[in-house]
Amino acid sequence: MLFVVDHKGVPSVASWVRILADKVKGCTLKHGDIVIGTAGKIVHVHPATGALAVIAQGGALGNVEGIAFEKSGDLAVVTDGGVVLRVAPHSGGQTLVHSSGKVYQDIAVKPDGDYALVNLPSATGSGLFNVKHDTGAETQINTGHSFGDGLTGVVIGPDGHYYVAELGKRAVIRVDKTTGAETVVSQGGHFVSPSGIAVAADGHLYVVDHGSDKVIHVHPADGAQKVVSAGGHLAAPVDIAVEPSGKLLVVDLVGNKLIRIDPATGTQNVLAAGGLLAAIRCVAVVGGG
Repeated sequence: MLFVVDHKGVPSVASWVRILADKVKGCTLKHGDIVIGTAGKIVHVHPATGALAVIAQGGALGNVEGIAFEKSGDLAVVTDGGVVLRVAPHSGGQTLVHSSGKVYQDIAVKPDGDYALVNLPSATGSGLFNVKHDTGAETQINTGHSFGDGLTGVVIGPDGHYYVAELGKRAVIRVDKTTGAETVVSQGGHFVSPSGIAVAADGHLYVVDHGSDKVIHVHPADGAQKVVSAGGHLAAPVDIAVEPSGKLLVVDLVGNKLIRIDPATGTQNVLAAGGLLAAIRCVAVVGGG
């Protein structure tokens, strides 16, 4: 069932588009539940069994590049088609918040409920952007020139600052929450093509690198890098999340795998693969980082 209200420019609350997923059974997400974004689907993964179920599909969902959780329990979703959506897990319903020509790659939910998004180069350039959760209005957050051509991931640390994975400059860059000033936290080293970033409860960062097939720990204070896990099932990792237990979840393009990794030992276990995870792209965990 589809209701479309035409709008031009930034949508207002009155001109939001409401899309109800057709013939898709939603679910109630619990602490520790895993959500995967793919091409055209959002999939629930049971954290104990690896069982898969569709939360939402179709509608405005294209290539789902990033997912984050709102305080309400709804999903904030971004696509590389320049679309920001709110998805209700219990129904699969979609609300269009913002639409543009940007090539969004990841999303984080700010404490005030607004969204922080990273964008690859397009007609408007790459950068870190704020999108208002209620009006869809967009403004640029970063004010410096440290970003290159490959913004691939964003998280918000316990300090409230933004941490961005940047493929072009092979770096993790911090963006000040107040001024938008950019500081390179870590660069080079084990980074070849950093593609996804997650933050643990203690503020430490984890980056997946699809160029070196590694999971890399980054100290947020001094930028020191340490390889957590490499090779094995890691063949083309593109995103990462931290479970409430501290375990890491990595999505890998080769075999469309969801891999659980113990950060203490580097041990890898495939939790789920193939099937509904075809064209796997991103991962998020309820109550995780």
